[in-house]
Amino acid sequence: MEEPDGERSNNDLLAVWCKRYDEAVAAGMDDLEARDFADSSSDIGYFRWVVRRGCPPELLARIVL
Repeated sequence: MEEPDGERSNNDLLAVWCKRYDEAVAAGMDDLEARDFADSSSDIGYFRWVVRRGCPPELLARIVL
């Protein structure tokens, strides 16, 4: 049985939020910063670009939030 469209959308949004949160924590952000990043509309591509270039965690939140 398929989920109604609204539920599928909510599940997709939750999956995206969790992925953004997990990437932020893996990059060294604390819990609050990671939640703020996951809630934000900050560009994930730019976030990944900055992380790949070795941005220190204490500076990362200031750049992407």
